[in-house]
Amino acid sequence: MQNTTEIQSFFDRLADTWDTYNQEDGEKLRSMLSTTGLVRHAHILDIGCGTGILFPYLLEYAPAHIDAVDISARMVEIAQKKNTDARIHVYHTDFYDLPKSITYDVAVIYNAYPHFLDKPLFTEKLFSLLAPGGRFILMHGSGRKKINGVHHGRNASAVSTPLRPCIEEAQTLSRYFEIDTRVDTQDCYILSGTSRESTDILSAHYL
Repeated sequence: MQNTTEIQSFFDRLADTWDTYNQEDGEKLRSMLSTTGLVRHAHILDIGCGTGILFPYLLEYAPAHIDAVDISARMVEIAQKKNTDARIHVYHTDFYDLPKSITYDVAVIYNAYPHFLDKPLFTEKLFSLLAPGGRFILMHGSGRKKINGVHHGRNASAVSTPLRPCIEEAQTLSRYFEIDTRVDTQDCYILSGTSRESTDILSAHYL
């Protein structure tokens, strides 16, 4: 299960220096997003938005609306101060507490997936928040070996799980999603796909 308090405290402590130690390569981020099938004018959910690193790159797709959520109050505070676009709304909330009455065309998880400890639960919740045919985009700006190395320390390992090869992570996600993008290199990690129909999920469950 998700250790909510411990994860929140962990990222609250890192928030003030996060942007200093996590400088992003804008062209690389643009290239990564371009491989995922992200559409223009979408209603987007930015899961684990941190300090808002993705905001300027998502705005290049002229979104109709972006809801950005993070469990860390301090991360959200910084993201809110950086945000100047009325289409972006930043919330301090647990992803699992988002109401199922709200659905999105796209959900993006950037550099946050290892901190969702219960992967089947995460996948089910993610599916519930996407419109039929909606797309999820799971990205890391570093390769899997580097990511797992960063999360190997005692403090980080308590609030994260190792990132598995794309083919293995896709197995958990594939009950709810048609996976169409897999990138697992030394430089980045990307998984993306679209929501299955509910009837397809039931069929797969009873096979």
